[in-house]
Amino acid sequence: MSVINSACDLRLAHGPCILCGHQLQYPFLEWHRDSEEGQHISICGKCCQKIRKGFTADLIQVAASMDIRQLNNGPHYLLTRTSMDKLIDGYITAYREAEGNEAANKLMAKIKNNRWGPPAVESNDNE
Repeated sequence: MSVINSACDLRLAHGPCILCGHQLQYPFLEWHRDSEEGQHISICGKCCQKIRKGFTADLIQVAASMDIRQLNNGPHYLLTRTSMDKLIDGYITAYREAEGNEAANKLMAKIKNNRWGPPAVESNDNE
């Protein structure tokens, strides 16, 4: 798979975006199938923006399902995606039942502080 950023990049594909049908403009994604037939898939930059989360997640899910199927050498097991927020909510609910509201609220605050940025620095109130 290659990202074609400019005319200076090697470009073997000819034709429109496989998803929207528009003519390719830089940047775009190009995937070459390993075959003598020279088949390829090209996806324009705008379509890449639209599908980036779902497409990547779907590829990962299918690959993981195939890996599990090969490991088990048996029936297919269904893997489902769950959002990080839903996983955290379930974890906090279980923690709240085991440790109480105050401990669960502290843990939730700590998770929110660390989720999207650098780790929060804990202060010592005794100093």
